[in-house]
Amino acid sequence: MKTIKEVEEKGLVAYKYIRGSALYGTMVEGSDVDTSGVYIAPIEVVLGFDDGYQAQVSDEKHDNTYYEIKRWLELLCQSNPNALESLFVPKDK
Repeated sequence: MKTIKEVEEKGLVAYKYIRGSALYGTMVEGSDVDTSGVYIAPIEVVLGFDDGYQAQVSDEKHDNTYYEIKRWLELLCQSNPNALESLFVPKDK
C-alpha cells in the first residue's frame, strides 16, 4: 500500500492544495493544516501490469488525502463536494 510520503517522494503529485479551516480562514490556534490533491499512478499500474492501484492515499487521521486522477475524475462526475471544491481553491492555497 502506498503512503502519502511515497506518493510525494516519487513525484506522482499533480495537484496539491490546502483544505478545511486553513482554506476558509477559520483555523484556530493549534490546529493542523489539512491538505488534499491529485496524484497520477505510474503507467505500469494504470495498464494493469502491477496490481498496486490505489484510488486514494491518506494519512492515519485522513487529514491529508490524495486521489488518483481516475478516482478524482469519477468524483467530479458524481458532483462530489470535496472534488468540486478542489476546482476553486485560490492559487496561494
